[in-house]
Amino acid sequence: MVEGARRLIDIVNTSVASSGDGAAAARELAPIVDRMEALVPTPVPSRLVMGERSTAPHSRNPFDVVHGLYNPIAPPLLMRHEPPDAVGVVTFGAAYEGPPGRVHGAVLVGAFDMVFSSANSVAGVTGPTASLRIQYERATRTGVPVEFRARQTGVAGRRIHVEGELRQGTVVTCRAVGVFIRLDAEDLHRLGGDDG
Repeated sequence: MVEGARRLIDIVNTSVASSGDGAAAARELAPIVDRMEALVPTPVPSRLVMGERSTAPHSRNPFDVVHGLYNPIAPPLLMRHEPPDAVGVVTFGAAYEGPPGRVHGAVLVGAFDMVFSSANSVAGVTGPTASLRIQYERATRTGVPVEFRARQTGVAGRRIHVEGELRQGTVVTCRAVGVFIRLDAEDLHRLGGDDG
């Protein structure tokens, strides 16, 4: 279902269908959307997986807006751990375009944030983002595979430092540095609850 929704989003962003064809497709989709909407529970349960420590990419936040495997608006950013690095690979489609044929910078910031969080998971010291700085070296093209690579470079008190880069083939298109705030498991659990 997620892959189908991603395909639909991409088609909506690239289709040159007439208004009549678009309206007909919308009428055909409406019953499917209605059927799925009836399956949404009230209240909607937490979408952050808490509990024992996990080092598996994607395991804690499967509905994340940037790399959630079950979120159709998330780019299909596949994460893997190559200690001490975290690596994310993806091909950004038309839905993530800013300037024609180029990935929107805000999308790249979000992707770096999640790859950096994964790098913190690799190192075993995690927490929320305090700052993230991106240096855009070149435009990142849509439709061309990219690789994000990041690693934790140090911890000073509660501050966690991470660095990374984005490559498209052999070309570095962006470099980034981030600072995260170290939290223990209880603090992280509280952030995922109603009182966070």
